[in-house]
Amino acid sequence: MRTWLPSQRKPNPDPDGVFSAMPLESFVGHHVQLCFTYGCGKHYEYMWVKVTEVGTEEGAELIGFLDNDPVHVTDYKYQDGVGFDRKEIEKLL
Repeated sequence: MRTWLPSQRKPNPDPDGVFSAMPLESFVGHHVQLCFTYGCGKHYEYMWVKVTEVGTEEGAELIGFLDNDPVHVTDYKYQDGVGFDRKEIEKLL
């Protein structure tokens, strides 16, 4: 499974700590929205990720896969793996 590097995402979109306070297991099976950067970090693309498991690596508290095709971020595609932390979550479905 391919994973995004933290530098490819907008830092700290959860300034209130709402998602950071939730148990990791509560995200499994849900969709979360993450913000990815492109164009040397000057532009953002928001994408949905289906969370499949709790991660075990630093910088990857949660593991999932892209559930839409990126329009501007060309390095990855639908169904590619994503590792991320709770603090990177923009929205939760």
